[in-house]
Amino acid sequence: MVTNTGDTSQLVTQRMKYLQLVAQISNLIESDQLRIGDRLLSLKQFEKELGMSKETLLKGLNHLLENGVIESVYRKGYYVKKKSVGHTYRVFLLLNKMNVMRDRFYHTLFDELRDVADVDVYFHHHNFKVFENLIR
Repeated sequence: MVTNTGDTSQLVTQRMKYLQLVAQISNLIESDQLRIGDRLLSLKQFEKELGMSKETLLKGLNHLLENGVIESVYRKGYYVKKKSVGHTYRVFLLLNKMNVMRDRFYHTLFDELRDVADVDVYFHHHNFKVFENLIR
């Protein structure tokens, strides 16, 4: 816990540490050392390798999660979700349900737009209220 003693250097250092983690992971992704679907180190491995506290690591990982760069899989770890957060476009794909044809369409669309857009997929399952809420 950081106490307020008037000295903000400890707060700045803490902020810089989690941003350093964000920058390091982002650089590994951008340089293709980490690819989409690759698993990141565990928290314990990060703690040992980087010498950062668990709180700082979680803050950095949460920053990447919020920006959609990584995803968390329960009891498995963190995985690279996309290469860049600086996409120009965002695609809203609304489907009634998933089937083989729509799955192929989605993967083709995603593969074509991967480097220029984020693709968000939503399902309404023939429920008008869900449909209405999604398009608002």
